[in-house]
Amino acid sequence: MEKPMLRFKKFKDEWSEISIDNIVTRITRKNTKLESTIPLTISAEFGLVDQTTYFNKKVSATDLSAYYLIKKGEFAYNKSYSKNYPWGAIKRLDNYEKGVLSTLYICFSINKNTIPDFIKHYFESDKWYKQISLIAVEGARNHGLLNISVNDFFKILVRIPSVEEQSKISLFFEAIDSNIKLQQEKIELLREQKKGYMQKIFSHELRFKSEDIEDYPAWKKVKLARLTKRTGKKNSKGIKYPVAAISNKKGFTFEADRNYSNTNVDLKTYKLVHKNEFAYNPARINVGSFGFQNVTDTAIVSSLYVVFETLPELLNSFLKAYMHSRYFNQDVIRNTEGSVREYLFYENFANIEIPLPCLEEQEKIAQFLMKLDSKILKEEQVLEGLNIQKKAFMQQMFL
Repeated sequence: MEKPMLRFKKFKDEWSEISIDNIVTRITRKNTKLESTIPLTISAEFGLVDQTTYFNKKVSATDLSAYYLIKKGEFAYNKSYSKNYPWGAIKRLDNYEKGVLSTLYICFSINKNTIPDFIKHYFESDKWYKQISLIAVEGARNHGLLNISVNDFFKILVRIPSVEEQSKISLFFEAIDSNIKLQQEKIELLREQKKGYMQKIFSHELRFKSEDIEDYPAWKKVKLARLTKRTGKKNSKGIKYPVAAISNKKGFTFEADRNYSNTNVDLKTYKLVHKNEFAYNPARINVGSFGFQNVTDTAIVSSLYVVFETLPELLNSFLKAYMHSRYFNQDVIRNTEGSVREYLFYENFANIEIPLPCLEEQEKIAQFLMKLDSKILKEEQVLEGLNIQKKAFMQQMFL
């Protein structure tokens, strides 16, 4: 039997290989008495969370009585697969005393002879993927779900050490998680601080002064039709410029992994986005995801995208900052149109009226907010390092 690459010195024994049903008990209790009204979903960052809060809408059925009822400390396996979870995800309920889950989930508790924290961290690793892959028949994925039976799931093999070593490993990863949580809280505080400053700046509660300590002129309300110009000509020559898309979190992103992978794509239908131009997808699902192209001289985006540039009266950096304010988001919502699916066409976008300070104050506001962004980015990089470190330890400490 194999031993982990990295372990605490006093432990020498080999790990046991056993099926999951030896250390867990399946849970099938139903929410018949409506003990909980919290429908749960799985989040990569937060585990099992209230789906109403997480998605900002209710996506579960109205009647929750037929759902599984799980309690704090119990586990659930979601067979839905994604890029981050190629074989689904197993998470423990830590955030609530009780919650309910669709019967598509497989729920279980940990038996007394096993440390629950060890199992929690084990399932955060990818060490169980191989076993799941053996029972998920190739080509059996359907509608985003893996075709894995309950009986097969509880027969997958896991490798675990003695209870004493489980405890030691658990404490080690709990300490890492504590540092990660503190770092997440630090980032969230900085984000809230930025939101507070933006609220004060764009409500004119906080104003900047000139180098001579003089007040800047009053802000004007100006429609974006006067401050922007629609661009985005077709890539008529079919040149293989970098393909880009807009991400809700990252804005303008390049699709390096799938550039030109589809030989049937006609690059002549794509739109050009030159450096220092903005682009966005007008479909309502992506409204608010405005990308600023400042990476390469020219990129191309789908013909569905709207592309525009700012005129001299409006600084790119100021518009980028204002686009992250709740005021702009409210205006976006007010100016969308459509019944089945809502859109923000350029004509609607151009109708939005924004508060406009003079160029010098625009520059000061943008620089101030960019400094806050730099602080947040720095702390996010620290968080990323902690997560990478945790994954590295998991690779070496689990079998």
